[in-house]
Amino acid sequence: MEIDLRAIIRLLGEEKIIRQIGEKKVTKMFSYLKKAKGCPFTLGLFLAAFLFLFVGCVALGRQEIEQGQLYEANGQWDEAVRSYEEALSMSPGNFEYENALQEVKRKAAEAHYSQARSLMEKARPTLEDVEAAIGKVEEARKYNSADESLNSYYQELAGR
Repeated sequence: MEIDLRAIIRLLGEEKIIRQIGEKKVTKMFSYLKKAKGCPFTLGLFLAAFLFLFVGCVALGRQEIEQGQLYEANGQWDEAVRSYEEALSMSPGNFEYENALQEVKRKAAEAHYSQARSLMEKARPTLEDVEAAIGKVEEARKYNSADESLNSYYQELAGR
C-alpha cells in the first residue's frame, strides 16, 4: 500500500497545512512516513494521526472567527477584535487569523477616528464633546498606534 503524504497535502492545500501545523512538524511527519512505508498498520495509524491533527488545526478558532465576522458585519469593531484575538490565541501563528485580526483592527481604528471627527465637527464643541473625541482617538490608537494622523489629531485634541 503506497500512500503519498505529499500528494494528500497538495490536495488539501499544502501552504495552509504547512502554515497551520508548522514546517518542522510536517518535515518530521515525512521522516516518520519513510520509516513506516513497509508496515501498512503503522502507515494507517500515521495517516489517521495526520488527518486528526489537520482537522484539529483547521477547526481551532473557527467559531471565534465566524463570531468576529458577524460582529464586523454589524460594525461592532471592538467585539470583532476580541473574537479574532481569541481565535488567534487558540491557533497561534495561523496566517488567516493574523490577517483577519490586522484588518479588523484597521477598520476599528478608522471607525473610532471617524466618530471622534464627527464629535468635533460641531460649530462649538462642548467640553464633553472634546473629552469623548479624545476617548475615541485613544481607542483608535490602541488598534493602530503607528498611525501618524491619529497621533497628531490626539495631540491637537489634547491641546484644547
